Amino acid sequence: MKTLRFVFALMIVLAAVGFAADVSGKWVGEFKRTGPDGTERTFTVTLDLKADGAKLTGTVLQTPGMGKQEPTPVAITDGQIDGDKISFVTVRTTPRGEFKTKWEATVSGAEMKGTQTFNRGGEDISTPFTAKKQ
Repeated sequence: MKTLRFVFALMIVLAAVGFAADVSGKWVGEFKRTGPDGTERTFTVTLDLKADGAKLTGTVLQTPGMGKQEPTPVAITDGQIDGDKISFVTVRTTPRGEFKTKWEATVSGAEMKGTQTFNRGGEDISTPFTAKKQ
């Protein structure tokens, strides 16, 4: 009976991994964000992702950079894959402090759609983004 339960549990785990989205690789997309001064800007984002089972790692590069800084890749933390859904956090350190952004997206083939959420002045700001696999 224990062997049967083990085999059944193993099949469930393998099925879940088998249905995970294929997110490894480079994804390029864009999003629009309205700044504190009311000006809307378009950003290009490059996600360089690596999946390892349900764990997601990699970097995010967004241009233009924050302020007048050169854009630099930011490491992904707390990355997770759950079927066709991914989520992760980036933390960018600037002279004005740390900026934490939570990313959540749904992957469908070679396209992902999602939101990135960050806190500005005590208010959570969510911005939709789309990206295509390169």
